Amino acid sequence: MTEVLLLVVAIVLSLACGAFVAAEFSLTTVERGELERAAERGERGAAGALRAVRSLTFQLSGAQLGITVTNLVVGMLAQSSVAKLIRGPVEAVGLSPSVASSVALVIGTALSTVFLMVVGELVPKNWAISSPLAVAKVVGTPQRCFSSAFRPFIRHLNNTANRIVRGFGLEPIEELASARSPQELVALAWHSAKEGALEQDTAELFVRTLSLAGLTAENVMTPRVRVMALDERATAEDVANATRASGLSRFPVYRDSLDTVVGIAHIKDVLAVPAAGRPRRTVAELL
Repeated sequence: MTEVLLLVVAIVLSLACGAFVAAEFSLTTVERGELERAAERGERGAAGALRAVRSLTFQLSGAQLGITVTNLVVGMLAQSSVAKLIRGPVEAVGLSPSVASSVALVIGTALSTVFLMVVGELVPKNWAISSPLAVAKVVGTPQRCFSSAFRPFIRHLNNTANRIVRGFGLEPIEELASARSPQELVALAWHSAKEGALEQDTAELFVRTLSLAGLTAENVMTPRVRVMALDERATAEDVANATRASGLSRFPVYRDSLDTVVGIAHIKDVLAVPAAGRPRRTVAELL
């Protein structure tokens, strides 16, 4: 009877381990903006989960503490209780009591390890990754309560870990950044276009827009002293000659000085004028 009770306790602790694992994965994978909107709508558990995300490092330390403790206790309880429960059937196959005890212990260890790995780790991990928001709303508040109950011990562990991290020249942070990097946004745009969720032209425009962040005024503007401009009294023939000399197709047109730009002369407008008439057509007439 005692072995059965210990086994029940081990199963309950395995489920508790699963809750800690679910909290660890859901709080790190949930979209911060989505969680904030859920909290604003007053969805149950969202506010508690959001507070947990805002103290993520502390909550993850609490989850790790819970996982470690439950694993150790389950190992002690389940292995011995399962071994005692199956020792009788093992002896029934003709093994000596000493050999049967060893075999039963090995089988008990294997069964308890597999059960803990599947029920206490893999299932909650996959659940949290597939539905991070829903899981975070369920486990966020219980995780905060557990971490608060063991706050002094967790703080001590956290501070020790932070000192080690700083020793490597890194600065620990309390919560993950919720913003996407430009590289992630570019990858998301191309993936959306590939899946048909975004038009190809729209994706290309979006990517080109993001690339502007790496440009400076020097990259996109020509210094005044290097600008090739034409007086408004210049002729269409002058525009053609300037294009042949520079390879450019557009030229600012100014009145009196470069401080008074009145338009842009384009070579395509010159080509529309018959060659014989270009010396008589002024640039101002082409604007």
